[in-house]
Amino acid sequence: MKTGNRACACSSKRRSETAGVRPRERRKRPEADVGLERIYTSVAALVDTNILVYRFDRRFPDKRRIATEILRRGIAEDSVPLPHQAIVEFIAAVTACV
Repeated sequence: MKTGNRACACSSKRRSETAGVRPRERRKRPEADVGLERIYTSVAALVDTNILVYRFDRRFPDKRRIATEILRRGIAEDSVPLPHQAIVEFIAAVTACV
């Protein structure tokens, strides 16, 4: 769609309809507006190898208790995935030759 001498590209148009149309350059905001806008994105939490190691390490009872709580809560809420990499790293860490 054209308005005056400018071309407008809408995200609802198909790619072929907007081919060759250059997107408008972003305008810089005035300095006063910097940092006022907040955007939140939901990101899944993953269990880190350290959580697994601390869960079984008797040398650090406080860390062991916290790791146990994190894992129990994650299992109960089905909210903390355990990545394959963490399992492999955990096995390597606890079976390493001393």
